[in-house]
Amino acid sequence: MAQFHGAFHPHRTAARPGEIFRQPDLARTLRAMAAAEKKALAAGASREAAIDAVRDYFYRGEIARKIDVFVKATKACCAMRTWRRSS
Repeated sequence: MAQFHGAFHPHRTAARPGEIFRQPDLARTLRAMAAAEKKALAAGASREAAIDAVRDYFYRGEIARKIDVFVKATKACCAMRTWRRSS
């Protein structure tokens, strides 16, 4: 639950109307996914293949590994093998 509060209620209170809500970890994740696409396109991949590269980055790469570590540490409901089947 601490991770939830850190992401959505960093000061243990709900955001007020008009308050700027930032999620730097999510921003880093989205930038990394965009970079995976860019890298694939720069290597000559088609748009479809570049999208597949992003999916692989998410479900089989660094993000999947981070999710797997988190799931194991918090004894959450799914593991990396579940993510691999989802892709």
